[in-house]
Amino acid sequence: MKVVTSEIMRSLDRKTAESFGIASSILMENAGRSVAQAIIKEFDSQARKGVVVFCGKGNNGGDGFVAARHLINKGYHVDVIFFGKNKELSEDAGVNYTALSRITDVIHEMKDISEFDKTDINLKEKGIIIDALLGTGIKGSVKEPYASAIDLINNSGLPVVAVDIPSGIDADTGDVAGITVRAKKTITFGLAKIGLVVYPGAEFAGNVEVVDISIPDRLVQQTHIPYNLSSHDLINSLLKPRNYATNKGDYGHTLVIAGSQGKSGAAVLSAKGALRTGSGLVTIAGPESLIPVFETTVLEALKEPLTETPGGAIGTPAIAQAEKLLQTRDVVALGPGIGTEKQTSGFVFEFLKRCRLPVVIDADAINIIAQNPDMLLEFNNENIVLTPHPGEFGRLINMNPKEVNQNRVSLSIDFAKQYNCTLVLKGARTVIADKEGNVWINPTGNPGMSTGGMGDVLTGIIAGFIALGLRPRDAAVAGVYVHGMAGDIVYAYHKNSAVLASDLLERIPYVISSLIEL
Repeated sequence: MKVVTSEIMRSLDRKTAESFGIASSILMENAGRSVAQAIIKEFDSQARKGVVVFCGKGNNGGDGFVAARHLINKGYHVDVIFFGKNKELSEDAGVNYTALSRITDVIHEMKDISEFDKTDINLKEKGIIIDALLGTGIKGSVKEPYASAIDLINNSGLPVVAVDIPSGIDADTGDVAGITVRAKKTITFGLAKIGLVVYPGAEFAGNVEVVDISIPDRLVQQTHIPYNLSSHDLINSLLKPRNYATNKGDYGHTLVIAGSQGKSGAAVLSAKGALRTGSGLVTIAGPESLIPVFETTVLEALKEPLTETPGGAIGTPAIAQAEKLLQTRDVVALGPGIGTEKQTSGFVFEFLKRCRLPVVIDADAINIIAQNPDMLLEFNNENIVLTPHPGEFGRLINMNPKEVNQNRVSLSIDFAKQYNCTLVLKGARTVIADKEGNVWINPTGNPGMSTGGMGDVLTGIIAGFIALGLRPRDAAVAGVYVHGMAGDIVYAYHKNSAVLASDLLERIPYVISSLIEL
């Protein structure tokens, strides 16, 4: 499903009028009517107690006037709180203000929230609130009188239906600067906004419903929209069933270079992730002292010892051994649990210079690359997938994790384009960006997956999909979705509790099968 920035949405609105003759007033009428219809359908019992519509001076407020008119025409008691004057409204919003005011005298104009007390409106006696204060245009912190209005809304205890986007959410980043309406449901128009599907915005949006307001589908198809929300149908289009007349050689060979003393589990989880995804063969290459551990924990994988340092990590002399392994493998998973010793850092840099296979880079290998991210350009390998969490990504771009999470989508795009790679920025609503500037936002996953080893399994899944023949970008999109969906299945049985990375492994084949058989 396509999602958009506020700028793209405004462009679609404008072109709908200019190229297709569908006036902006029609779009506003359709938008407001859809809000009223959603309330009648889903919140009728609450709405019968009374509806309060909070409107601002922009077109979002105009949508609110339309919704109020339709609800009144259906017999509901409606009050409209409008922060502004009629003369301050846009032409379309002004027309709908006038239409509503001629039907009834429910509009209460006020300059700030202190005037609310002068009305006879008792929110405790009402049933539902419509938020039509700010819409998609806000940038930065919410200012008065809207901040106090939002505080009143949130403290009312009433369910809130937001018009297009809850007031206070940045439509392009999902960032919440200061106070924000917490909605029970959001009715968004034409296409979902990025801020509704990434956190923290998604937390405040409630149930999001995208409604048609007459923006032509042909226009949407003609418009370059690089932002996507991953879905079952998308993953179904990427995955293929296994043939009967086949053998393990048809499903690729994954090389997992991972592990160090005390971190053998990372290598095991990655290898099992690749195996469960369907890679025909998997080889674990790690410090030679860990081979006995691998032999007893991953029976299905081949094992290759690498020369190690006195501290039990992969040493620089292992370059020749690892390079030889590349000759008969199809993809490499590099980094889980390898540590950041000086010799290991040297190994990573030299190995990546020589590797021409697709490579999924995770964990300690990312921290090593963070010492000099421009080395990625010297590797001359456009089939690199990096899978950092916000802390690791922050080290790559010299930014703290909080700053990263405030603008995950844009930062991911910039990095992937600059370094000619696929970036998987992990976290709530993981972001996948490719070198062409396309983005996929992943909706699967849950809080229970915030445990050690989850990223190691994901690295193996993505590498496994590449071994099966998916191009790295598609493998990343599918891998993240499958990983999160497997976690969701486990979490259903362990609500509000931690999910172990190893719990996911048994569910991966089931998830893949269910997605293929849609």
